[in-house]
Amino acid sequence: MGFVLFFVLAALMIASAIGVVVARHPVRATLSLVMTLFLLAVFFVFLDADFVAALQIVVYAGAIMVVFLFVIMLLNQQDEPTPELRGGRAFAAILGASMFGLGLLYYFKRAGTLLSELR
Repeated sequence: MGFVLFFVLAALMIASAIGVVVARHPVRATLSLVMTLFLLAVFFVFLDADFVAALQIVVYAGAIMVVFLFVIMLLNQQDEPTPELRGGRAFAAILGASMFGLGLLYYFKRAGTLLSELR
C-alpha cells in the first residue's frame, strides 16, 4: 500500500510543481508552490523525519509563502495578455523539453541512479 501511495503522492507533487510554472496568475502559482511544499513534508514523514517535516510546513509553507503572497498582493500587478506560442515555436519548445528529458533519463540510467527495473 505504501508503494502505491508513494507514486500517487509523487504524481500529485509533480502536477503541483508544474502548476507553479504554468500558472498565469501569480497567486495561483504561489498556492501551487504551497501544495508542493506540503507534499514534500509528507515525503519527509515517509522517511521518518517528522521534525524536518514540521519545519518544512511551518517555515516554508507557512512563513515564507505568506511573505510571497504579501509581496504579490502589494505589487497589485494587472493581468497583461501574454503572447502565445504558435506553430514552429511551440513545436521547438516541446521538442527541446523532450530532448532535455530524454537526455536527463539517459544520464541517470548511465549513472546507475534509476531503479533496477528500468535497466
